[in-house]
Amino acid sequence: LQVLGAYYENLDSKSFAVYSIAVTDADNKTWMVKRRYRNFDRLHQYLKNIPNYKLQLPPKRIFSSSTEDAFVYKRCIQLNKYLQDLLSMANIAEQQEVWDFLSMSSKKYSFGRSSSVVRTLA
Repeated sequence: LQVLGAYYENLDSKSFAVYSIAVTDADNKTWMVKRRYRNFDRLHQYLKNIPNYKLQLPPKRIFSSSTEDAFVYKRCIQLNKYLQDLLSMANIAEQQEVWDFLSMSSKKYSFGRSSSVVRTLA
């Protein structure tokens, strides 16, 4: 498992970073998932209810700065460590929620073009 990098995506005139994560399973099959910081945060909020879960998610950014790329690069490294630490904890790694987060077909952790549906309903 590795956070390979990030790119920017625009939605409703807001720009946000999308993190590309390479996931490799026990059979050596690899696939890519793309997650926003808010997806990591959602997973983190869920896992906080599990005993022995003591991990810290890198903090949310308060304000934007001119070092946007440097910030996102640093966050890639932090999120990579976060996921590595998470998967090293057996009782956490086996959670269905974690596998949903790492799944290409996740409905809960997907985003992007489909959000127009949300806007229509709102």
